[in-house]
Amino acid sequence: MYSYPRSMLLSNFIKIMLMKIKNLFFGLLILLSASACNSDDDSMTGNDSEIVGTWTMTAFSYTGNSSSTTFGQTTSTDFNGVGRDITMQLEFKSDGTYTSSGSYIIDLSFGIIGQSITVPITFQGFMGNGTYVVDGDQITATNSDNETGTSTIIKLEGDDLELASSQDETIIDQGSTVDYTIDGDFIFRRQ
Repeated sequence: MYSYPRSMLLSNFIKIMLMKIKNLFFGLLILLSASACNSDDDSMTGNDSEIVGTWTMTAFSYTGNSSSTTFGQTTSTDFNGVGRDITMQLEFKSDGTYTSSGSYIIDLSFGIIGQSITVPITFQGFMGNGTYVVDGDQITATNSDNETGTSTIIKLEGDDLELASSQDETIIDQGSTVDYTIDGDFIFRRQ
């Protein structure tokens, strides 16, 4: 049986994982719009005026695990990411739309094929523009590419907001199947 080089397996794994991490951040940041409701108030629906304004992300982190099968070979790993050099801003407008700008670096750490690896990854442009709806402690946003994400408000105190999101998914792409779980925590400050 032919064995594919470890570097090829690692490259495919990282490529697919990073695509999904970016989508997770889209979903988590969309939650910002839910910031007007606290976790004890499930009565809010629609686009509440208290979330209107500009929010700056101050910190984020996530943990997860992934299993990737490429050409019959399976590799599993746990991973975590910590954000730094964050300049991300979201503006929620009273008409139910949002815009975003800025960039961030993720220090992605994982172990695979017996190696511990930390890779800094820079993202520009974040989540673009779109619409949002608040329903209780959940916020759902849809971007201009019609991708939808939902997150949960963990804490809202004054101008500080903490959001959480979980994502479980199976991706099949270019001969690889990836099953993963990501749990993220995001901190914002109202400007």
